[in-house]
Amino acid sequence: MLEIANRAGASKKTIYSRYPTKAGLFAAVVTRKSLELQESFAATLQSKRTLEKVPEAFGHDLMRAMSNVQLRALYKIFIGESLGAVDVPERE
Repeated sequence: MLEIANRAGASKKTIYSRYPTKAGLFAAVVTRKSLELQESFAATLQSKRTLEKVPEAFGHDLMRAMSNVQLRALYKIFIGESLGAVDVPERE
């Protein structure tokens, strides 16, 4: 939390007053990134492009999202957490 506060230019107390738990902060980050993606995709789909150009533009948006370092880091966290939640039998 100290590193997050430093990067945000805030104190830990300020961060904790807004996000009392790390889970709450994580949920806020995921929500924000999800909304950014939705807005980007919606803008492309609602643009005045011709019908033939929309799939290409959408593909570019998707590739940009897939190559985004922050989104890839979140994806890795999701995978790691989901693997921890699954009861995987041990090999003998």
